[in-house]
Amino acid sequence: MGLQHIHLVVDSGNLRHELQSRLPPGLNRVTVEAAKLPVLHPAALKYLTASTLDLAVISEQANLEQDLFLNLGHVQNLSIDLSGSVSGRNNTVAQISNPATKYKIGIPNSVFLLDLDLGDKAYPCSCSSIGWIAKWLRRKRGLLCSSDSYIQFGGIIPECRQAIRALRQAKCQNNDEAGLLENLENHLDCLSFNKGVMWGLGVWMIPRMIMLVM
Repeated sequence: MGLQHIHLVVDSGNLRHELQSRLPPGLNRVTVEAAKLPVLHPAALKYLTASTLDLAVISEQANLEQDLFLNLGHVQNLSIDLSGSVSGRNNTVAQISNPATKYKIGIPNSVFLLDLDLGDKAYPCSCSSIGWIAKWLRRKRGLLCSSDSYIQFGGIIPECRQAIRALRQAKCQNNDEAGLLENLENHLDCLSFNKGVMWGLGVWMIPRMIMLVM
């Protein structure tokens, strides 16, 4: 089946030169590991040819900028896992820009974010840094999570409910008491940040979603 997963351990540099040739179409999992991950070069993953990518970052400190997601080759469906750390400490930090270039699945030359795991890292919590997460959750809920997909049967937790639970572990760098999703719900007014991109009834959906998964 060819190469499907590559695990890169970064001691120095920003992956500017490591993957700069056409990559096999079966390669759909990339793991990047570094104690302190430098900002990756915008062209680090531009030669990916698979339509789906699972990107995992194992690091105590990581910053994924939007330029990286604008140059993902043929990738259309993206899943990101930032939960890993090299040492296993619980005081790790990260920052991630909006990875999605479109909020619909299957649009050519665009990236849709399927899944996001922020782990228990601490993130800068402002509308400019995490406001996009609220919009993405609304769109994912509308496209991939029907109302009954949150209902638990027996001991099996539905996938959509698991995804929200995982996001509730993320913390805010500037608020030790409240988690990232709690800040989005109760402390940040990011409607102005998302002005012009609301859909459906155009209402704030995070409070309702959190009530569904408690």
